[in-house]
Amino acid sequence: MATFATLCDKLKARGIPFPEKGSGKNGRILNRDLERLIAEHHAAEREATFGRTMRDQLEEVQLAYRYDQLKEEEQKAVMEDPEWVAEEKFNGCRLTLVYHPDEGFSAFGRNRSVITYLPMEYTEKLVLPLRGTYQPLQAFHGVWEEAFILDCELTTNGYVEMQDGNFTGKGLNAVTSILQLSAAESQLAQRTTAPLDVHVFDFLPIEHNRILTGIPLRDRLELMQGIMDNTARQTNFRFAEQYAKDKKAYFDSLVVNGAEGIVLKNLRSAYIPGIGNFRDKNSTIKLKRTMSMAGQTDIDAFVIGFTRGEEWDKAGLIAGLKMGVYLLDGDKRELHWIATVSGIPLLLRMQMSQVVYGEPELREDVYHRVLTIDGQDISARNQRIAHAKADWVVGFRTDKNEDQCVMMKSFLESQMF
Repeated sequence: MATFATLCDKLKARGIPFPEKGSGKNGRILNRDLERLIAEHHAAEREATFGRTMRDQLEEVQLAYRYDQLKEEEQKAVMEDPEWVAEEKFNGCRLTLVYHPDEGFSAFGRNRSVITYLPMEYTEKLVLPLRGTYQPLQAFHGVWEEAFILDCELTTNGYVEMQDGNFTGKGLNAVTSILQLSAAESQLAQRTTAPLDVHVFDFLPIEHNRILTGIPLRDRLELMQGIMDNTARQTNFRFAEQYAKDKKAYFDSLVVNGAEGIVLKNLRSAYIPGIGNFRDKNSTIKLKRTMSMAGQTDIDAFVIGFTRGEEWDKAGLIAGLKMGVYLLDGDKRELHWIATVSGIPLLLRMQMSQVVYGEPELREDVYHRVLTIDGQDISARNQRIAHAKADWVVGFRTDKNEDQCVMMKSFLESQMF
């Protein structure tokens, strides 16, 4: 994420006038206001298509509020209310598919280019099966009569062979690699070792070139069922199933089988784009599996290093903490980098950081200190905890030392995903 000063420099370099007021309180100019101006500047220079125009109009996809940030009574209410439904959450890459009868599909990611600030486009890279053969997205023109948007998640059970001869892990690593390859390489991977699944979980109709985000979810799902007929079933679209009863039991059953978790959705809610990273707890909530939820205990790990980031560098602060454990395999004991923790409270981040020769570094007295961490699972690619987070309420453990931070190699392997 670029700083306000960096964005100002980018505006100046492109000859874009600085705005007189922004979208913040009392007209305060925010980073997103400058990013929008840069995006509009580059949008005017590219070829206009229906898909690009609609994706720009949407601005951002809807984002989910975190379940663990709800009050206990709010959690109970969501689980008991039949107007809230649960869907399985998939660990993939978010995708927006814009359809027009004359153009077919256009595909866009959630992330934006760090140069143009336009949504990343993958239209030329993706192929989908239609009537038994893989086809480019434009080949779907004329399949449906109406224009619409599908909000999706891309996953795969396959793998991708990289240029160095190594293979990606399955799942998210493979999907990310497919989106980063050239169009020809990406399409080849999808046709061979890594066919993609498209999990569709929301639908936005388009009328008179306007996206109808105000329609309640219940009605959006009914519209989708009416439009996406048996033709859609011939593709690898997978439509989300909703569960209104026993939502907690449904979540528990998914966790036991290694799934990522659930997304809870209010059937009465409109589609609310996550502009400025906004998340509405009355609309969409995510509840993700952690290792402790899967029946495993939290992990004690000790600080073995730190990570840096461009924006944190400018503030003279570290970006994250590298956490280690001693891995036990029979008589062998070796240090293993188990996780990187980045969600550090600002005051603590400042206390842990120091600047040496103009570069941020971790203070020496922080090394070897112990934190209790949790995460979703352990990546088979790097053997580290994914989405690791520390218990900052407890903070550094004064009752633990690094020699007590041990993990059996068999446990590590059992948690790989």
